Amino acid sequence: MTTALPALALFAGLVAPVGPAAVVDVHDAATLRTALGQVRPGDEIRTADGVYNGRFVLDVDGTAGAPITLTGSRGAVIDGGGTAGGRAVQLEADHWRLVGFTVTNGQKGIMALGANHTVVDGVRVR
Repeated sequence: MTTALPALALFAGLVAPVGPAAVVDVHDAATLRTALGQVRPGDEIRTADGVYNGRFVLDVDGTAGAPITLTGSRGAVIDGGGTAGGRAVQLEADHWRLVGFTVTNGQKGIMALGANHTVVDGVRVR
């Protein structure tokens, strides 16, 4: 049982309720961008296996008690090939957890700009 984010409720089937925080399952670059723009403290974005092309900006703050999580298996690949500045993942917010996925083809892979209290756990950057 889950409680959906109001804005994400528009994307039927993406939100699985889990109490006050949302778990959002994404399957392509467009839904990942949407989820990143609408995420709130405590939420979890789960990336399905596949390739997510482009640059992804994480600019919504979590909190100490409710970090935001972006997770996926090694088969969930953020491919930054050809992105401006070579940043596949650009973190501009505090209290994030990046777990398990793969980042490839970015000159900088994951770039943290003014980000504090972030955990990167088991992410493969190539």
